[in-house]
Amino acid sequence: GRVERAGKGSKSPQRMLVLPPVPLPLPLSMSPLSPPSPLPKSSPSMSKTLQHDSGSGHFINAHTQVHVMPVCLYLCVLSFILCSQKRQTPPRFLLSSLEQSEKMDYGALVQELGGEFLDSEYFTTKCTHLVVGKASRTEKYLGACASGKWVLHKSYLESCRAARKFVEEEPHEWGGVATGCVSHSLETAPRYWRLELDKQKQPCSQDKLREAFGAFRGWKASGLPLLSPSTPSLPQVLLFVERSRLAGLKRLLEAGGATVLPTASLKSLDGLLQDTATHAFINMAHFPKHLSVDALVELKVHCLRPDYIAEYLSKGAAVSLEQSYLPCVRACMQK
Repeated sequence: GRVERAGKGSKSPQRMLVLPPVPLPLPLSMSPLSPPSPLPKSSPSMSKTLQHDSGSGHFINAHTQVHVMPVCLYLCVLSFILCSQKRQTPPRFLLSSLEQSEKMDYGALVQELGGEFLDSEYFTTKCTHLVVGKASRTEKYLGACASGKWVLHKSYLESCRAARKFVEEEPHEWGGVATGCVSHSLETAPRYWRLELDKQKQPCSQDKLREAFGAFRGWKASGLPLLSPSTPSLPQVLLFVERSRLAGLKRLLEAGGATVLPTASLKSLDGLLQDTATHAFINMAHFPKHLSVDALVELKVHCLRPDYIAEYLSKGAAVSLEQSYLPCVRACMQK
């Protein structure tokens, strides 16, 4: 709006705020100072009649000088309108371990109910829900566990179909009552990690949460003490695996809060500082001959089998880190 000087009728020159018309759910004449009375149909437009009285802090009608709404109340009502008009972010679904016909059916159902179907072959952290036909060590399933997403049985979408809306997730969660498993395993991992990562969110600010959030938060370098829960550990990972697994493992580790360091141009370990890399997942058949595992061990880097990632997500702290070391590393430790 524009700022104008008061007219001749005012006692002293005052600055008045002329506002554009705004649809309000309440009559403009409502005020703690006067009983409600709707504006007459023949009154001029709101942009010409509503002015701000800097003395009282209220909006006034320029023609009748009647208080119509305090500034604070006006702003509260306006904020409520704008917030209510904002569309909530729709749930975004990934599907996995389903027949092609089921994927097409459920994908159409999600869109019909107002959600978003992510027709992706790979895991993406953009999703909010994953619906799977069975628990398996796929990238999508493990990625959803590592990032604390909802991982649900097919029964969830069937319940949504019957209710014609998105229903409560927890009764259909893998690891919940719908699974029927009691031990911590691949089937119960989704619920376990979702609840664990919910605890991570509470002590962290939004900036800290973006920096380090996921199942791999807290991984530490060999020989270093665990950091306090309020100081997230940022695992730095080296991957020496077959090319076909490289991209998928990278997405999985990043979904769980780890940083994957580049290895393609790594000519030597001279530039690899002691506190840079914390873990290396190594398939010896794809480990560069010009590098040395012993040198990584000296730099206090955990040298592990790639399968440790899935085992950790399935069993949590119950999995033995030492038992997952490469055979050559275990032999070195026993000397």
